[in-house]
Amino acid sequence: MTASPAGEAMTEPCVTTRHAIDLPGGRLEYQARAGTVRVGRDDGSPLADVFYLAYRAESGATRPVTFAFNGGPGSASLWLNVGGFGPRRAPTLSPHATPPAPYAFGDNPHTLLAVSDLVFLDAVGTGFSRLVGDGRPDEVWGVDQDVEVFARAILRYLTMTGSWQAPRYLFGESYGTSRAAALVYRLQNLGADFNGVIMLSALLNWATTQPGLDQGYINLLPSYAAAAWYHGKARPADQPLTGFLDGAREFAHGDYAAALQQGDLLPAATEHAVAARLADFTALDVVMLRRKKLRIEMENFRRELLGQEGKQIGRFDTRFCADHQYVIGTGAFDPATDDAATAGVNSAHLSGFHQHLAADLGYRSHLHYRPLNNVTIAAAWDWRHKAPGIDAPLQVPNVALDLSAAMRRNPALRVYIMGGVYDLATPFAGAEFDISHLYLSERLRRNVLFSWYESGHMTFVDEKVIPVMTSDLARFYASSAAISVTRARTRPSQACTATAAVSASAWCVAASSSYAARARCQRCRAASRLGDSMWAMSTAAPAVRTRMKAPVRMPKTVLSWSCAPAGVPPGLRPCRATSRSSSRMAVPMTAVTRAQRRRGTARAASQATVSQTAVAASAGSADLEPPSQSLSSMRTSMVSPAATTRSSSSPRPKWTGWRRRGSRRCRSSS
Repeated sequence: MTASPAGEAMTEPCVTTRHAIDLPGGRLEYQARAGTVRVGRDDGSPLADVFYLAYRAESGATRPVTFAFNGGPGSASLWLNVGGFGPRRAPTLSPHATPPAPYAFGDNPHTLLAVSDLVFLDAVGTGFSRLVGDGRPDEVWGVDQDVEVFARAILRYLTMTGSWQAPRYLFGESYGTSRAAALVYRLQNLGADFNGVIMLSALLNWATTQPGLDQGYINLLPSYAAAAWYHGKARPADQPLTGFLDGAREFAHGDYAAALQQGDLLPAATEHAVAARLADFTALDVVMLRRKKLRIEMENFRRELLGQEGKQIGRFDTRFCADHQYVIGTGAFDPATDDAATAGVNSAHLSGFHQHLAADLGYRSHLHYRPLNNVTIAAAWDWRHKAPGIDAPLQVPNVALDLSAAMRRNPALRVYIMGGVYDLATPFAGAEFDISHLYLSERLRRNVLFSWYESGHMTFVDEKVIPVMTSDLARFYASSAAISVTRARTRPSQACTATAAVSASAWCVAASSSYAARARCQRCRAASRLGDSMWAMSTAAPAVRTRMKAPVRMPKTVLSWSCAPAGVPPGLRPCRATSRSSSRMAVPMTAVTRAQRRRGTARAASQATVSQTAVAASAGSADLEPPSQSLSSMRTSMVSPAATTRSSSSPRPKWTGWRRRGSRRCRSSS
């Protein structure tokens, strides 16, 4: 047991063990901690014990900490842990069912522990988390009640572990994305700003799923199309998936949405034409589609797509198939367990998790671990939500309002939306719709990234997808590393020379990373580009000297770049300069070209210290490009291409050749 005050040891027990894992970047030693945090009411009386599994690298450096949780409501967090990103993992045969035990279980080469400490939290009533004292279910089972419990548990953990200076992230999956959106707003209102929020398989506006509204059908159509394409039923069948889904999106938001809006006023000829195109995307019968008024319920689609073969596709991953339900009985089934996709992986994950607790961590409890308690919890869930700026509680939650308010309050907050195109539970087009209705400024919209993968609801169970996800997440963490800005001392009428310092957490990205940060000089607002090679410098690099206009002495882990004066058109191509370290080791770096000087103008030298966060918070915030395209994932970004790259139609800057400056040669432009 860990050493703690006697009173705390009784109420917040934990077991600590030490481990090591060999990762592509080298051997990582870490500490695993299994225990509970006590959550109390405002009057100090106990309410609940929240179980957590925490993994902290023993590197000695300040690292990000990520609080991760699954959804439900009524699911424990073991799926994200041993199924996805914890240091130990149970691989599966997705998209095929994994046979019964024995299961493979071992070190996870795709763990996010390589870039962030991890804390997996179980909601009250799931896992080992329980009510205590006179705690009542109605105090914890509800949208707002659940957020309050998680907020207090996270703040308590930060205090217990002394992690208040660590960059902070939330990682929610499924209903956990709804929790994360409201939770980040609540935590920031309590004074704990966050660096980023990761939402996997997101659903924020639950009103879109209500009966009588058409947006839910529009959101589902691209996912229906992906399922039909995968099973070879879409027409034509030889299209690439990416192009096919682009067409499905265009149809869904165009002719299909317009037809649904007209209701009974839709002309018969138009209905027939729309039904024919809908049949091409979904492989369903035109007559049935017209009988259903073009509105396809999820369960109908699951039964009908492969109905002629006597099979039903999965809800959480449409690549999975199972035999049709038996005909005896007409009652409802548990959607979380009666599904081919969840049945194909749950046993492997649960078996691996119990092995991890007992054999790896030595944690034992007399309590029954509840991996899924959604039947009980969802039935008692209070769906009312008090959204920011709305006086009366919403009867159906729309936590997109909370996320929008959190991003406006903290302009440095970055959001990463991830999901699978074969997921019907939280269709990817629904997440695109919800995020497009945050009503953010263009500057804040650049803080939102999307990644879609050829997988289902739990994208990480696919062995081909999880390495791509891990790589994308590593880039997201690096790009969200903290930056602060101090005012530059600049002489009038001259270009600026800024000095950039990047926090240690950014160094995890390899030199081959396609990520490049764009920052703006605080004075002249001119865009500066930090080259890819800067991310590969070690934090142990010696002090760097560089000649841009004059020798500048910079501390270690610091780079410099040059800003062009205001008014220079965007898209100036950076030239390559060379920095020399005190050990004479050449370090390549990127310098944005200076505008041509007028004759007789005195030289300028200014120096600013830039570290990653307040650049984004300033009027010229950091524009961080999304991860590069990958064959295993399909991505869209809220950033217009013109916002980050030079348009192909824009004129190329006029280059005036090489000009000698001291002992260096730099390119200049006009």
